[in-house]
Order: sequence, then C-alpha cells, then structure tokens
Amino acid sequence: SLEDLSDLYDALETVGEYVYIQDNPALTSINTFGNLVSAGQYLTIDNHPSLAEITGFGNLQTVGLLGAGWDFEVIDCPLLTTLNSFTSLSEVGKDFEISGNSGLTTMEFPGLTSIEGALSIGVNASLTSLVGLGGFTLAGPLFILSNSSLPQCEAEGVCNYLDGPGAATISNNDPGCNSVAQVEAACLLLPVELTRFEAKEADGAVVLNWQTASEKNNDFFRIEHSTDGIEFRPLGFVKGNGTTATTNNYSYRHEKPVAGDNYYRLQQVDFDGTAAYSGIVRVRTSARIDVEIYPNPTTGYARLRGDLPEGWARLTDSKGRLISEKHLPEQYVFDLTREPEGVYLLEITTADERIVKRIVRQ
Repeated sequence: SLEDLSDLYDALETVGEYVYIQDNPALTSINTFGNLVSAGQYLTIDNHPSLAEITGFGNLQTVGLLGAGWDFEVIDCPLLTTLNSFTSLSEVGKDFEISGNSGLTTMEFPGLTSIEGALSIGVNASLTSLVGLGGFTLAGPLFILSNSSLPQCEAEGVCNYLDGPGAATISNNDPGCNSVAQVEAACLLLPVELTRFEAKEADGAVVLNWQTASEKNNDFFRIEHSTDGIEFRPLGFVKGNGTTATTNNYSYRHEKPVAGDNYYRLQQVDFDGTAAYSGIVRVRTSARIDVEIYPNPTTGYARLRGDLPEGWARLTDSKGRLISEKHLPEQYVFDLTREPEGVYLLEITTADERIVKRIVRQ
C-alpha cells in the first residue's frame, strides 16, 4: 500500500485540472510537488488516517483559478499536526477548507491574498490559532465551527471580513472565538504592537510572556484571568514603557491557577486611562483529581467517572446560571436534557483543590 509520495511528482510545474489525493490508509507523508506552481482546478488532500506530515507544495501559488473556480481542501487527516508548507500559496479560486484534522495544532499561510469562495475551518480539535492565515480577502461566507481548543481567530483577513457586510458563522470554539462578537472584540488593535502573547505551565504555576515591537503612551498592562474564557478578574499589573520603537519583553507569574483550563488576557492602559484588550490565551494545568466526563459531547446526560473525590460539583451555563449542584462521590450524573445546545462548566471543589471542566451539549 502507498506509504509516501516522495519524489514522484517533483517535475510537475503546472496541472491543468486537479491534484486529488484521497483514501490512502497507509500514507504517512507527502513530501513531493516541490516545483508545482499552479493547479487549475482543485487541490484535495482527504481521508488519510496515518498522514503525519506534508512538506511538499512549497512553490504552489494558485489553486482553482480555471473557469468558475475550484477548491483547496485538507480534510480528515487526524495525525497531521502542522500545516506550514504552503508558504507561497496566494490565490484560491473558490472554497478554502481545513476540517476534521483532530491533531492539527498550527497552520501558516503567510502568502495567502484571496479566497474567491467560502472559508471553512471546522472540527480541528487541537487547533489553537488562525493568526497564521494572514491578510487575505474573502468573497465569503466565513465558517469557524467546533474547533474546541481554538481561542485566537483574529487573523488579519478574518478581521477585515468581519468589518464588512459578509455573512459569518462562528460558534462552538474555545472562548475568544466562540462568536462573531468575540472575534470582533479581539480584532480591535491594542495601541501597542503586540507580537507575542503566550502562557505555559511551570512547576504548578502559569508563566505569561508577551512581547511588543513598539508602544505609544503605554502606562501599564493589567493581567486578567478566567476559568471559562468569559468572565475575567484582574490578577496584577506590569509597568509599560511609555512610548518606544524598540522591542520589549514582559512576563508575569500566576502562582495559583486552577487545575484544568485557565484563560488569560492583557488589558493595556494608556496614561490618559484609555484601555484596550489583547486576544485570549489558554493553558491547561494538571489536576490531582483523576476524573473525566462521559460522554462529552453529550446529547443529554453526562457523568463523572474515575476516582471521585469527597467534595461538591456545580454545573453552570456559560453565563454563570446554576443548573445543578451535587455532593461527591455519591451523586455524579448530570442532566442536560432540558438545556439548549452549548458549552457548560462543571466546577469540582474539594478540601484542597478546585478544577473546572467543560461539557458540550449537542
């Protein structure tokens, strides 16, 4: 069975119709098409359960510009972790779709300038950011759906599209990219040029690091924290550097994060009190409580299983409304049959630990 495509197609520079790579269960890498510049119709990479890397296509510039236009698609490749080799891709004649790639964490399309159809990013469970899509124009519509780890969707092209009249559907992603309104808020630029903002667990704490390329009248940063990505509270302050055109690095250490998901954002405050927000970053810290929710997502009932502790479990909706509260370990089944579809939070509190878990109601 086919395991790789090494060197088979490196002589190709143009394909008049399509490049269609589909349904190869043993295929682990695509490292060819290095000289391909144009595919006249579509380029489809679909249903490869063992595909772990794509390193070809580095010179590909256009897809689907023949006739009425055709698609660029990378679909159902669960072991693919990065999609960073299409550095020269500039124009897509119709739809652009990245979906069903559960292991995909990052993707970079720095040269992408135009998509003449729809942009669909969906069901990529490990994807954390769309910023690498860059400053494309989109003929529309826009779909960003069910990417459960995705809080950063403020790519330049997405922001420009939301600033216009086009139709957008954004939901069931991580907070920060869970609605059109959240992404529009993230698209509002800070009065500093923020080039990096990240959070990492370190020895039971969370360390935040960010970098600015320039600053104007920057008094200070307020660091804010949330357990659900919606309601934030202030943690502390870091002094800014006023007005400067040089690179500056900042850090902050959160000593007592909750076990589970922790969300952070920066509020940048000018000397005159004007404030603006960064995007949201998430870090998941380890828990001593070894429990899981099953099934998740659920269509009605969800239960805790594992080594259930002595304590309490509170189930709330995304607005903080209490749905139920149960004493552990005796009561561990939660009824969502009468609740609408969406994301719910389960807070487990014991004598020495507090963790927050998410339940998706479908």
